[in-house]
Amino acid sequence: MSGRRRGPHDFSVQAGNHPSEVRDPQHGDDPDGRAPSFTAIYREHFAFVWRLARALGVERAALDDLVYEVFLVVRRRLCTLAVERGVRAWLAGITRNLVLHHRRAAWRHARRLAVVPEPEPAMLPDDGVARSEAAAAIARFLDGLPPPQREVFVMMEIERMTAREVEAIVGVNHRTLHTRLRVARRAFAAFVAALDGRSPVLVTSEPEPT
Repeated sequence: MSGRRRGPHDFSVQAGNHPSEVRDPQHGDDPDGRAPSFTAIYREHFAFVWRLARALGVERAALDDLVYEVFLVVRRRLCTLAVERGVRAWLAGITRNLVLHHRRAAWRHARRLAVVPEPEPAMLPDDGVARSEAAAAIARFLDGLPPPQREVFVMMEIERMTAREVEAIVGVNHRTLHTRLRVARRAFAAFVAALDGRSPVLVTSEPEPT
C-alpha cells in the first residue's frame, strides 16, 4: 500500500461505479439541500472513522486499508443515506460491520501463521512519552473487553454517540445496551485503580436482559 494519504478523488472509480452514475465529489449537497456530498462526508468524518476503527481493535497495519474500505462503501451507498438518522451513526454502522468482517478474517489468518515477535518499540521524544503511554494503556484496556462491551464503550464513552444511535447500530434494546455500558465502566474503573496502585474495584458481570 502506498504511503500517500488517500483523498476524496481516489474513490471516484474504485468504488465500482461508473463516473456518470455517481455524484461529482466536488459538487455540494443534493438539490434538496439535505444530503451531504461524498467529499463533505470524507473531509468531515475521516478522523472519526479512523478513531472508531482503531478503538474497535483494528491493528495499525490494517487500519488505513479498512478505513479506505469504509469510504468505498460510503461512495457506493451514498444514495441510501437517511439524513435524519445522522451521518455519524450511518458511518459507525458501516465501520462496525467491516471491523467484524476484518476480525473474523484476521482470526482465520492467525490460525495459519506462526506467532512472530513484535519489534522493540522505538524511542520517543520526552514530550510524546506520556501521550504514547496513555494511548497504550487505553488500548490494553479495550483489548481486554469482550467485543459487545468494547463497541458500546467506544461509541458512547469515547465517541460520545447517543444511546439511540448505538442501539440502532448494535441491534440491542435500551436495557441491554446500558447493561453492557455499566459493566464496561466498572471494568475501566478497576483498570485505572490498578494503574494507580489503588485497591482494584470489584468487577462483577451482569446477566444481559432478555
